[in-house]
Amino acid sequence: MNKTSTRLLIRKFHKAFKRKKNARKVRWTKGCQRQVEIGMDVKDIQRNISLIRSPAAGLKERPTHEEAEH
Repeated sequence: MNKTSTRLLIRKFHKAFKRKKNARKVRWTKGCQRQVEIGMDVKDIQRNISLIRSPAAGLKERPTHEEAEH
């Protein structure tokens, strides 16, 4: 590694790095923000798949025009 690749530009980040803080657990870092976004995407997909696979997924049907008129 050369010196430019390990140079930390933000003083706040450098202090956290010296204290051996995990960047994914510090809310203001980009690492944490990316992890939260990925986690939200995965949760949304899992929730939608569980809805699709549920046995009651096809039970509700739209009312036909005849039923809606009466």
